[in-house]
Amino acid sequence: MYKIWFARNYLAHEPNTVLLDNALATMGAGLPSAMAAKIVHPDQDVMAICGDGGFMMNSQGLDFDNPDFVKYAESYGARGHRVASAAELVPLLRQCNATEGVDLVDLQIDYSENDRILTRDLPRVTAGI
Repeated sequence: MYKIWFARNYLAHEPNTVLLDNALATMGAGLPSAMAAKIVHPDQDVMAICGDGGFMMNSQGLDFDNPDFVKYAESYGARGHRVASAAELVPLLRQCNATEGVDLVDLQIDYSENDRILTRDLPRVTAGI
């Protein structure tokens, strides 16, 4: 009911300056709409008023980097873990399986291996086809 609370308590001073979804309208559009409005009107103050579900649908738009997945898991009451090497993975998975509850494992991936495969190895293989 955040929309009703906001609509009753926020005073708009100019027409077409408050956009609220209603009833069966698009869910999750608040944050990206506010970001677009700020790009179009950089000198204007812009607020995104979102419900929890709508915000969570597009909250990844806040930044281009990944969130801290350990803290993310903990914010939901789960255990968060970060693995920095392949040697850490199996012992951690065993530990997670031995305990009750939910565990989220953030695997730190070195994408240079993918880069090597795509830029060096794959072109060599496909050149021979």
